[in-house]
Amino acid sequence: MSGIPRRLMLLLAGSALLLAPLLTAQLATGAGRAHACSCVEPPPPLGALEQAAAVFSGTVVSFDTYAFEVDFGSDRSESFWSVEFDVDRIWGGSVTSTTFAYIWHSPACGYGNFTVGDDFLVYADRRDFPGVAADTLFVSFCSRTRPLESAEGDLEALGEGRAPEDGVAGADPASGASDEPPRGPTLAETGHGPALENGERIARPGTSDVSTTPYESNGPPPWTIPLLAGLVAASVLIRLAMRPRLAE
Repeated sequence: MSGIPRRLMLLLAGSALLLAPLLTAQLATGAGRAHACSCVEPPPPLGALEQAAAVFSGTVVSFDTYAFEVDFGSDRSESFWSVEFDVDRIWGGSVTSTTFAYIWHSPACGYGNFTVGDDFLVYADRRDFPGVAADTLFVSFCSRTRPLESAEGDLEALGEGRAPEDGVAGADPASGASDEPPRGPTLAETGHGPALENGERIARPGTSDVSTTPYESNGPPPWTIPLLAGLVAASVLIRLAMRPRLAE
C-alpha cells in the first residue's frame, strides 16, 4: 500500500510535465498568429493624411485574390486581396472613380474589416517592392482606415475633399513594374513577407493562405527546448512510477 501514493504522485507529476509544454506550445502558436502585427497608435487625421499615399472614401465593390512572387533569395510567396472601391471623395493621392487597393491575405497586417457594399474611409500607403507598380496602394491594419460611419472625427478634420475623376487605378499592379531590387523597407522592417512580382489571379478569397504559403524556415520556435525537456522529464517520472519497487 505504501507504494501506491508514491506511484500516483509520480504519474500525476509526469502527466503535468507532459501536458504543460504542449499547452505552452499551443498558446504560443495561437498568440503568434493572433498578434502577428504590432502597431503603434496612428497619428491624428491630418498627420495621417500627410503620411499616407492616398486618402479617400468609397464603397467596397468587390474582392479578388492575387498571388505575387518575388525573388528575395528564397521561394517564399504571399497572397493579397485586391479590394475594388467606388470612390466618393478624395483628400490625397492619385485616386480615380474606380480604385483598387491591396491587403495582405493573412493574419498579419492586412486590414481585414472590408465588406462588400459598405463605405470606408481609407488611408493607403505604397510599398517599394520589385515587380509591382510604384503607384500600387496597400491598406494596413495599422492605418486609420475605418468604416465611414465611425469616421466622423476624421471627416471633420479632413474637410470637404474633392470628387474623383473618372477612371480605373491600380487594377493591374504588375504593369509598369520595375525589376530593380527593393529600395524601401526590407522584410524584417515591414513584417509582411515577400513583395510582389506578377499579377496572376488565383481563387476567390476564402480561408487564410497561411497554411499553403511556402515560408522559409527560420529555425525551431523558442518553445521547442522547453517542450523537449518536459517530455524527457515526464517520461522519466512515468517510468519511475511504473517500475516495481525493490523489496527492502
